[in-house]
Amino acid sequence: MHGYFDTEGLSKKQRRQLSRDRLHAQAKGLVFGIRALLREGDLAIDCGANVANRGGCGCVRTRSPGIRTAVRAMRRAKSVRLHNVAVGARQGQVDLMRSVSFDRNPLAQTVKSTVVSGSSEVDANSENMVSVPIVRLAAIIEERLEERNDIALLKLDIEGAELEVMNDLMDRDLLRHVRLTVVETHERQFPELRRDYRMLRRRVAAAQLEDRVFLDWI
Repeated sequence: MHGYFDTEGLSKKQRRQLSRDRLHAQAKGLVFGIRALLREGDLAIDCGANVANRGGCGCVRTRSPGIRTAVRAMRRAKSVRLHNVAVGARQGQVDLMRSVSFDRNPLAQTVKSTVVSGSSEVDANSENMVSVPIVRLAAIIEERLEERNDIALLKLDIEGAELEVMNDLMDRDLLRHVRLTVVETHERQFPELRRDYRMLRRRVAAAQLEDRVFLDWI
């Protein structure tokens, strides 16, 4: 028997929680699919690795500008390479803004570090910024595709920078060479960019990439 859940009597807060629970369940199910997807020798690129403590099979390259990130994964996984850089649509240097609570718990607060201005969760004071290298992800993927047929997995959790990165990848038609792309979008943290996020979702749908691009990663 198939059932359904009636949300008519729920408060706005309860409906938001239900929506988050649904997205968590989707992401958890996708993790099992990712495990089945990856094969020995595959390349997975994890941007925004943060404090991951599990390595995958094959070669996994993690890219994150935080000093304290992905250490546990590096200790456990033999095929993980850590690149201590930010990713974007250009090469050079960029200011990394850190959480307003960074000094209280630096390891936990790295999840909020961003190179995109406009978030109320970060300190835009220059004294709390760190200059870090930024690399163009599209160029890196093009280099990797000269060595192999495709990229098995691309994960983006880069606190707002996913907008410019995704549009750059689509401009160069690179997502068709990635078996699965999972992206955490940050509309809540960057309300002024909500229109741009809606446009990105429409662009992915118009390009018929919804079977390989998941924009609701958590």
